[in-house]
Amino acid sequence: MLSSITDSPLLETIICLILVYALLSLLVSTLTEIYNNWKNERGQMLFDGIVRMFADGSDVNFGELLYKHPMVAAIFKTATRPPMYISNFMFSQALIDTIVNYGRKFIKDEDTFKLFQAGVNNMKANSDLKLMLINMIEKSVAYSGGYPGKVLTMLDQQIQQWYKDQTDRMTGWFKDLMRRRVLIISIAVTLVLNVNSIHLFKTIYTSPTLRSQLTPVATQLADNYARAKQDTTITALQQSYRAVAMSHLQKGNADSAFGVLNKAVTALDSLQRHHDSVGVNDLQQISDQLGELAALHIPIGWHKGVPPLSIDTATIDTATKDSVHVKGGKWTKKGSNRAVELFWYAIGLAITAFSISAGAPFWFDMLLKLVNVRRSGKKPE
Repeated sequence: MLSSITDSPLLETIICLILVYALLSLLVSTLTEIYNNWKNERGQMLFDGIVRMFADGSDVNFGELLYKHPMVAAIFKTATRPPMYISNFMFSQALIDTIVNYGRKFIKDEDTFKLFQAGVNNMKANSDLKLMLINMIEKSVAYSGGYPGKVLTMLDQQIQQWYKDQTDRMTGWFKDLMRRRVLIISIAVTLVLNVNSIHLFKTIYTSPTLRSQLTPVATQLADNYARAKQDTTITALQQSYRAVAMSHLQKGNADSAFGVLNKAVTALDSLQRHHDSVGVNDLQQISDQLGELAALHIPIGWHKGVPPLSIDTATIDTATKDSVHVKGGKWTKKGSNRAVELFWYAIGLAITAFSISAGAPFWFDMLLKLVNVRRSGKKPE
């Protein structure tokens, strides 16, 4: 029973379909990363969040001043692109220095803690922010037992914990934004490539030749992904890209139809290493990948043999002429039949868009599991 399942065309078809989902998800990830780097979403959201932390109605905003601190200013990509990440330690040290320098306007002292205290006490607005900083000062004195060497350490720890809690909340906001953006980009990729999951499944299931081309690619990719997962120092998405990079797929080879995505691997690796903005060349690479994917030996793209272009010119048995009518000199389906096909075509697109929005790591994990299931069966003679 197990052998019949593992060697069945159905399982091979599912594996091939998941292969398509996994690789299209990589395109979605690349396009999302390109847009994020172009807009500098992470850096801008961090900047806005830190500024809001200190927006208490006073005439000074320590968040804005913090970004002028030499430690923080040094990690700006450009004058208009704030850093995407500020460590807890850097934030705490920069904030203490900023408030200390503000306190120098009011007292003359060499004690850093006293200058910090003076800066907080002379904040003009009696806001919740000012009270929170005063509480931090009082707790630092109490926790340190009055020992001067520990008071700054205790203050630093409290500021770092406060910042960590705030950035955890910002990370949640950013993830919500990214989920919506990934879905939108997935819908766009689905429409541009015209990837109809229902038609794709039917075509692969009824074509042993196509399955024989795609199944080895899926197996090789799953093996490489299993090796990439052993490196726990990189993210799951990076593991997926490394799996494709290790496959050494070549464009134009029928056995490696998706080798074109090697460009996407290079592009994303560069983005994640340097967090640079993406130029015209990267955008052109993505455009080339979308065009080349449409020309592969899978039923995607805008061709007469692929819905919706195939719906109006579908082959009809002329023996039942009462079910067809003549339009433009060609036999076409009646409006009711065409409406049904368009309905299932829309469902097929929706399945694709929601599927590839799940992310490449999800589909690579699924691909690895199903390839292992297929291997567990009896080898065919």
